Amino acid sequence: MASSTSAGQDASAFNPLNADLSTANPAAVVCYLEASQNEYSGQLGARVSALFVILAVSSAVT
Repeated sequence: MASSTSAGQDASAFNPLNADLSTANPAAVVCYLEASQNEYSGQLGARVSALFVILAVSSAVT
């Protein structure tokens, strides 16, 4: 009987919610991560301005 993390299975067979990283096949983990969608929401301006706020506050405090 084959293991659920054998190298011949695709990324859909890998369950990220119930993964034991000491026994999981690294290829299945990489395939799952490559198949997943990007969580970037497109708010680059908000992220850049947050960096400037952190820089200004840390400079003002020190």
